[in-house]
Amino acid sequence: MEVQLKRLRLGDTIKPIHSCDNDLNDFLMEDALPHLEDQQGVTYLFENEEETICYCTILHDKISLRDSDKKHWNSLTGHIQRNRRSNYPAIKIGKLATSLNFERQGYGRRLISLVQYLYTKPDLAAGCRFITVDAVNEPSQKAISFYKNIGFHFMTDNDEHDETRYMAFDLLSMKI
Repeated sequence: MEVQLKRLRLGDTIKPIHSCDNDLNDFLMEDALPHLEDQQGVTYLFENEEETICYCTILHDKISLRDSDKKHWNSLTGHIQRNRRSNYPAIKIGKLATSLNFERQGYGRRLISLVQYLYTKPDLAAGCRFITVDAVNEPSQKAISFYKNIGFHFMTDNDEHDETRYMAFDLLSMKI
């Protein structure tokens, strides 16, 4: 079965996704195109002939010392030598879902790799130093473990009992 990677465009027909999270399934079917039209987010997806295998919606963001704690902030930004600031440009993973039949097959990791690649190119229209995500903090820690395994770091310990954990990835760590 052929799998295709594509960027969602206005007028595209969206194939359903069957992830374990109905809110993420509904977002793709009902909100991804309006978010694109309103310039609130861009969606990339893997699909086959019948369904969406995995998708990721990204939008612009920033990381800020105000939203972090000193320990995590310094761990993430302490190696920046020039132009130390209290906030930096970022891209946010607003939504990420994988169909139940395709979990643990690398599709989510490949979409994150695509975002990393796109935002480490030197000819970007705007600067971007970090990728952020609000990782779902469920008892199994599945989402948090996924992001930690690909290099994301917590921004604070103040959210460890919240519904989501604020995490970030330094794009320049890929060039070192």
